[in-house]
Amino acid sequence: MKKVISVALLLVMVLTVFAGCSNPQKEIVGTWTGETPVLGGVVTEKTFTFYEDGTGKTETFLGVEIEISYTIDDETLTVTTSALGVANDTVYTYTLEDDVLTLVDGDTTYRLFKEEA
Repeated sequence: MKKVISVALLLVMVLTVFAGCSNPQKEIVGTWTGETPVLGGVVTEKTFTFYEDGTGKTETFLGVEIEISYTIDDETLTVTTSALGVANDTVYTYTLEDDVLTLVDGDTTYRLFKEEA
């Protein structure tokens, strides 16, 4: 009987440890919107939508939607766009706290907020 209780307790502990592990690929899924500076100090809206399959879209300040693919590696988010057959990678350092996604690309920081589903 003690052995059964010990095994059950061990199983509960293992499941608790794995439940605490987060998956950034799943956490980032959704639509994120925020303001971003562009040339001349003008501030415009920036939107990213990330899907579970590693694809998504972004919307430019002119309202043009661009299809993307993305990968996450540690604290790096790589977003790939393609136009006229030419792929362009943008590598962001990112942090995700609650419903705030912060992307840093060189001197530019995007602070995006998760939209309700």
